[in-house]
Order: sequence, then C-alpha cells, then structure tokens
Amino acid sequence: HVIATYRGHEGAVQAVAWSPDSRYIASGGADQTVHVWRVESQKTASPKQTAFVYRQHTDSVWALAWSPDGQYIASASEDTTVHVWQAL
Repeated sequence: HVIATYRGHEGAVQAVAWSPDSRYIASGGADQTVHVWRVESQKTASPKQTAFVYRQHTDSVWALAWSPDGQYIASASEDTTVHVWQAL
C-alpha cells in the first residue's frame, strides 16, 4: 500500500534518505540533482512541493546522508565527488 509518491526527477531515482526529524526526504538521481521534499499527507507530490533542488553535481547522484542535526546533506556522485551542503 503506497502512502505517498514524489515526482520531479528527470531520470532514475538512485538514492533516498529521510531527515533526522522525519519532516523531509532527500532523493538523488541520474539527472544529477538532489530533491529535498516536504513530507506531507498528500498521496502525490508535484515538483512544486519540492523544498529545494541541489544542482551542483555533474553526473548521477548515488548516495545521500543527512547530518545528525539535520542541517547538512552529503551527496555522492558518479562525478567522483562528495558534496556537503546546507539542507535548507
């Protein structure tokens, strides 16, 4: 039973991570972006409901992790980099 669906990537979604407070979900994809979504009770979220889109990688994003305090996200990419950036 699907609780929610988040759409907005232009390619495959390859990584997903919940924020420590469970208020956000980060998703990384083949489209070189990380979307940060507000967790809401709606069944389907549109790109307009994205809290933030990070676009600094030059290749697919394969892994994501939130800092324990929820302030930062680390994203790892096929471009051979790990970026640490402010979550919101």
